[in-house]
Amino acid sequence: MTSLEHQKALLFEEISDRVNKLNDMGIDVDNFLKSLMKNSKPNLSRIIITKDHRIVLPAYNKEIKLYPLSKALFILYLKHEEGIHFKMLSNYRKELEDIYIKVSLRTDVLTMQRSVNSLVNPLNNSINECCSRIKAAFINELDYSVINQYIITGTRGEKKRVLLDRSLVLIEDKNL
Repeated sequence: MTSLEHQKALLFEEISDRVNKLNDMGIDVDNFLKSLMKNSKPNLSRIIITKDHRIVLPAYNKEIKLYPLSKALFILYLKHEEGIHFKMLSNYRKELEDIYIKVSLRTDVLTMQRSVNSLVNPLNNSINECCSRIKAAFINELDYSVINQYIITGTRGEKKRVLLDRSLVLIEDKNL
C-alpha cells in the first residue's frame, strides 16, 4: 500500500469513527450526510466481468485485481442482486465452487472445494476476510464516494449485497 493509499485509509477510518460518535450522541448523521451529498452525485462506472474473468470499470479506466476466491465471491454477489445472508452462504456452495473453478487457474479441485467450504462455514471468519480483501481492492482503485456501490455491504445480521444498479453490470461469460 502506498503512502497516499495509507493516508486515505486512515482518514476514512477517522471519519467513520467520528460519524459513529455523532450517532452515539443522538445526532441524525444520515440526514446530515445526505444533505451534504445532495448536490454531488458521483458518476458510476459500469462493471464488466470480461470473458477472461477480469473485473473492469471502463468509465474509470480501472481493473480491480482480486485473488480467485475473492473474485468468485464477488461475482456470486453480483449475480444475486437480492443479497445473501452470510449465514446462508452454504446454500450457494455449489454455485460458488463452479464460479471459483472457472475464474481460477488452479487445477486441484479438492483444494478449491476446501477453500469454498471454509468460506461458507458460518463458524469461520473466512467470509469477513474475503470481503475485506474485496473492499481493499476497490479502495486502492476508486474514490471513496463510490466504493459502497461496488463492495459487498450490509447491516450485521441482514443480507449482504452489492448495491450497484444491475443495469451497470455486464458478465460476458454467460456460463458464470
